[in-house]
Amino acid sequence: MASIASLGTGSGLDLESIVTKFMTVEKQPLTAFNKREASYQASISSLGTLKGSLASLQTAAAALTPATGQSATAKFSTYQASVADSTIASVTASSSAVAGTYTLEVTALATAQSQSLKNIYGASEKVIDPSGGNTLTLTKGSGASATSVNITLDSATTTLADLRDAINNASAGVSAVIVTDTNSKQHLQLTATDTGTANAVTLSGVKFAAPADPADGSALDASLAFDTTSATDSAAKVNGIAVSGSGNTLTGAVDGLTINLLKTNAGSPTTITLSRDTSTLKNNLYSLVKAYNDLNSTISSLGSYDATTKVAGALNGDATLRSTQSQLRAVFGSV
Repeated sequence: MASIASLGTGSGLDLESIVTKFMTVEKQPLTAFNKREASYQASISSLGTLKGSLASLQTAAAALTPATGQSATAKFSTYQASVADSTIASVTASSSAVAGTYTLEVTALATAQSQSLKNIYGASEKVIDPSGGNTLTLTKGSGASATSVNITLDSATTTLADLRDAINNASAGVSAVIVTDTNSKQHLQLTATDTGTANAVTLSGVKFAAPADPADGSALDASLAFDTTSATDSAAKVNGIAVSGSGNTLTGAVDGLTINLLKTNAGSPTTITLSRDTSTLKNNLYSLVKAYNDLNSTISSLGSYDATTKVAGALNGDATLRSTQSQLRAVFGSV
């Protein structure tokens, strides 16, 4: 069968050219749509670039902004504190500190009270003697600041494990653990949850039963039933002046300083050096200036127009860009 090699063959008409022109006309709406889409995509991308530059400026400005309730003086009067021997202590400073050097000698670290029940019991033995009552009282501290917690125990059923759990659930300032020895006998160990003599805990109100094996102990009142290693307070000298605390963090010994004691160095004082911190403020200011200049460069590029090449920036004439620039100038002009 014969085939037509070209539209219009035999007719004298350039049908191929005519069809091509018709197709070009028909594609014009699609071409215009594609151009608009490309323009929108460019605008969206450019707005993202603008948003990123604004976010960088906000971050830089936030680093120079006092926190809620903080004065500008407190924000910018910062200090750097260092300890010559960092194994002895670490130090932080607030805005109320005074630049200078201080000698530090740590003579004792604060420790927590520990207690060990003298009686040793088998896992299933009952540990409370009914003749001594059934309310165990744990008292933290002494005098007017003392606090007490009462625990009700059943003398007929309470084992050492039950006693341990009751003490731990009471949140009375002491934690309890059981150590089981090679003979399957149980030893109750108590440790104060906080260091210092003010946080020592005493027990009273019950009587511990005599163990089944006489060699493992005898009936004892709670106040006499424990071997105790007393708590100690921390002790140090700052510039030769004695200071102390119930914990190993001293917050009121020197104006504006928090001293965290790590190790004793009796007889070999180390030095605390406190100086004004200008590098942080300087770096933050540099960051703000750079972020501001980068933002202005971004705005200029996005809103530019080259008269020679007749090429405009992606946001040239965009109201958002003009508004951003106007607000930026207003903000910095009002500071």
